[in-house]
Amino acid sequence: MQGKALRGACLCRATFLPENSPLKGVCNTSHKTSNPAYFEMSFVLDARSARGFTWPFRWLVHKRRLFMASASSFEIQGHRGARGLLPENTLPSFQRALELGVATLEMDVVISGDGEVIVSHEPWFHAAICSLPSGAPVPRSTQRSYRIYEMTVQEIQAFDCGIRGNLAFPDQKPMSVYKPTLREVISLAESFHGGANHTPIRYSIEVKSKRRWEGRYQPDPATFVRLIGDVLQECHVGDRTALLSFDRRILQEAKKADVGWDIALLIPYFPRKRLQRHLSMLGFIPDIFSPDHRLVSPQMITGAHEAGMRIIPWTVNDAQRMALLRSHGVDGLITDYPDRALGVLRSGDVDG
Repeated sequence: MQGKALRGACLCRATFLPENSPLKGVCNTSHKTSNPAYFEMSFVLDARSARGFTWPFRWLVHKRRLFMASASSFEIQGHRGARGLLPENTLPSFQRALELGVATLEMDVVISGDGEVIVSHEPWFHAAICSLPSGAPVPRSTQRSYRIYEMTVQEIQAFDCGIRGNLAFPDQKPMSVYKPTLREVISLAESFHGGANHTPIRYSIEVKSKRRWEGRYQPDPATFVRLIGDVLQECHVGDRTALLSFDRRILQEAKKADVGWDIALLIPYFPRKRLQRHLSMLGFIPDIFSPDHRLVSPQMITGAHEAGMRIIPWTVNDAQRMALLRSHGVDGLITDYPDRALGVLRSGDVDG
């Protein structure tokens, strides 16, 4: 390693940084972690001058950037667009989220029989919200027989998934809508202009995958990841995308593919495991740790940040809960009601 320079980011106790340290940089106090003793810092380390030197502070190098919560960087993700307001995972729902001011669209994807990436929470048509091409509701007893993995895009989009509304979301406006392709969603978002200060849209894509579904509802993980990656590269948005999944095999394939996306590990409420256990099972440290919001504690936030991860919990719909999580130091949140989240952020209930 002699003669080489290391570049990256660190967390340091700035008050303990020696003047003659070979770690050169300026701590930026506007980007505090959940632990106020630590700050983000860019550095260039000359290995020759560092050899044998022990710094009296703790530091961490992250593979990519170290992204800490601040008022300007707090990430609100529109869950399935704006599911609380319009039918989930549909073009109108994503359009509404963008109009409200969301900069990150969260969505779920599955694969069609003709190899297209379809935006859908289930790899079938859910009886509670979808209707057959005839207009009749999808029967609950046979809903899983309508397998998207065995249909063409044309066949899929003959089903309606919005006209009946959603009883779980009384404020949702019913309308006749279909399940779009990922390409359609990206095309919509990339053509959206929110004004002179418009920030490029980010995509948070959850891969719906289970081992027992392979061959019946989905392809194998490597094929699944490749098909998504092909769309993102074709649309030139790979570096503005995070790939999410509960299925560790998907994230492991995503890491191998390395198309510029961030990798996010989703954590369910059950079964409960310690943060380090989740990371050990995954085999690497992802860019984002995304737990059920009911699991989040100040200790979890600190642990995620110390491991070099952002922490973005799901799915937070209560305004007071949003404000509390933000005050604890999460880096963003996923919500069915981006209007509520943006209102909290702008009102001053959330610091910044």
